[in-house]
This record gives sequence, C-alpha cells and structure tokens, in this order.
Amino acid sequence: MVLGHLARGGTVEQIPDFLVEYKVASGTKLGDLTSGTYDQLAPANHDKFGHMDLFGWRNLKTFKALESFGVTKPLALNVMYSDDYLFSAADSLYNSQGSSIAISKKGTAGTHVGREFDSFLTYKYHAHTFGAGVGHFFKGEFVDNATLHINPRYMYVFQQYTFK
Repeated sequence: MVLGHLARGGTVEQIPDFLVEYKVASGTKLGDLTSGTYDQLAPANHDKFGHMDLFGWRNLKTFKALESFGVTKPLALNVMYSDDYLFSAADSLYNSQGSSIAISKKGTAGTHVGREFDSFLTYKYHAHTFGAGVGHFFKGEFVDNATLHINPRYMYVFQQYTFK
C-alpha cells in the first residue's frame, strides 16, 4: 500500500508514504544433489533488501517495510527495516554476486539471518536526487552460529540522475 499527498482547502498536507513487502527466493533442500536456488538477474539489491547490499536474492525470505516522510516538497526522510530468514537451513547465505557467505551443511545453525535498519534523507533538485544515510545490520541466529559474528554498520552519501 502506498499513500500520497492529500489536498485540503487549497493547501497540500504531507502524509507518510508507507510500503510493506514480503519476498521469497527458494533454496536447495538438505540432501538435494542439484541446486534449487533462485538465480538473481539484477546486480544491485539495495532497493529490495536494504541499502547495505549484504545478501543476494537466493535462499532468502525477506520482510521489508519502508516509510517516507515528506519534510518539504523536495526533502524526504526515509526509514527502512528488513528482516531476513533462510529459505532452506541447509543451503548457503549468498552475497549479491552469488557466492556463498556461510553455510550450515546439516542445517543446525538456525534460519534467522538478521535485521537491517536504514535511515536516509533524499533531496530532489530537477532531475537530480541527492541523499545521505546510515545503516546497521543486527545479526540473527544463523549469522551468529555460522560466521565470525559480523555486525556491520555504515554511513553513506549518494547522487542519482534521472533521464527524462
């Protein structure tokens, strides 16, 4: 569901845009000799799985919520939350290039990968969009048991140009 701007009595009121998504990419089941994982076509995932681009679109179940607040017409504050689980506990957690990050071959490390929280500002000026934000990944049971306990956070700036 996406909400826009409402006009009342000749003035424009800013109301939040709210988006909720749930996505699933299959994985290989324990004991299968052939890959049952989804092959990702697009190289960048930050609009799908959080801005940190930690994971690829393989063997993953993701819940994402995004809320955008129009501070002024060109300026918006955005808050994004994602929660990731493995589709198959015996398959890998993959990066966006399709390489395995971690695996629990017996499927005993759990399925909760973790949660990501992003907060970022965007400013639109004609065909340009400028932005800055901060992201933090909170590790889940699988990451805690199958990796060296990663828990990244970072700050970023970006610029986008839209051809019309």
